[in-house]
Amino acid sequence: FNIIQATPPPALELSVITASVVGGVSILGGTGTVIGSTLATLLLNFIRSAMIFINVSPFWLKAVQGLLILVTVLADLIRRRRQRL
Repeated sequence: FNIIQATPPPALELSVITASVVGGVSILGGTGTVIGSTLATLLLNFIRSAMIFINVSPFWLKAVQGLLILVTVLADLIRRRRQRL
């Protein structure tokens, strides 16, 4: 009999959330586009590659992703407030 190894998949949740939010999906609800999410994924991969190239610890990638989420959510909140006025 063959044996199947049950290894957990890599933790991609933060990367998926970052790509979605940066790609245009609002945290407060709404829709985004496939093109926006794809471009955001390419941006994240570029950032990851650049960080590896300049020899930055991979643990900093999560900090950069968190910062991108915060900046994007704040920009979305500011945009929503201006639309209300």
